[in-house]
Amino acid sequence: MAFRGIHSQEERDRVFRTFWIAACFLLISGFVMLAMWRMRMDPNAITPSSPALTTMVTWQLFLGTAGVLALLGLLIRLLNARAFFEIFLGAALFLGTWSLAWFLIPWDVALLVASALTIAQARIRRVIMHDLFVVMGCAGIAIHLAFLFPLKALGGILAAFLIYDLAQGRLAGIAMKVARATIRRGVIPGLIIPANRVEAIGPIRTAVDHPTAVFVGAGDAILPATIVARAAFSGSLQALVVSGGILIAVLLLGSRASLKPAPALAWLLPGAVVPFLILMIFKLV
Repeated sequence: MAFRGIHSQEERDRVFRTFWIAACFLLISGFVMLAMWRMRMDPNAITPSSPALTTMVTWQLFLGTAGVLALLGLLIRLLNARAFFEIFLGAALFLGTWSLAWFLIPWDVALLVASALTIAQARIRRVIMHDLFVVMGCAGIAIHLAFLFPLKALGGILAAFLIYDLAQGRLAGIAMKVARATIRRGVIPGLIIPANRVEAIGPIRTAVDHPTAVFVGAGDAILPATIVARAAFSGSLQALVVSGGILIAVLLLGSRASLKPAPALAWLLPGAVVPFLILMIFKLV
């Protein structure tokens, strides 16, 4: 990524935000790789070729995922309540954080850690604390999603999410309207991308009220990380290759001249999928 001289405040903000997004995705990939390394050390771990995973029907999962996304979007649009968003998002990220910690430490200690982090991010309303909670939650959810379905079914699910994001993730789309509504109510459904170091350690409201505030949805972080998890089961090197592809996608996304909201998944998911497909061609995953 090449910047033509960092002179304006807008360009400095873009550079810092690109750095922040890259750091968050590298942390997610790092947590996933560490958890998968522990899983590879467990002889009783579920593998991608486990019989329970090979009985799923890809087209049914594709249509089911698309239907659930449409229904969830409709319900969220109708309910439009802060409590619903806050409970749903908080519970999902808590479970993701707990499951991630469970890979690394005993389950009861993991529960304590996840509970403490959940309470801390609710009490300490700072950008860096919020993003750490989201990063850990997304990593845990990504691992479970990666091995909940066989590879073909997972591909169908990712395709459904990508199509949904392309259709509804633009400025006038349902997903963008829902995101704006939740943010106005103080519920941030993903990563907050600060413009500078002061915002990074400052209150969430300050970053949210920035004229060019930037956010990355939790789904945009989770879905590419599922590919990292699948690659990491074969080895850390394979996971690093996929993570490198995501990093390139982040840099391309950050180099966009326009500050208008855009479907981030259209950049991030191919960044993960293309290296994974190359690894598959060479039978390395």
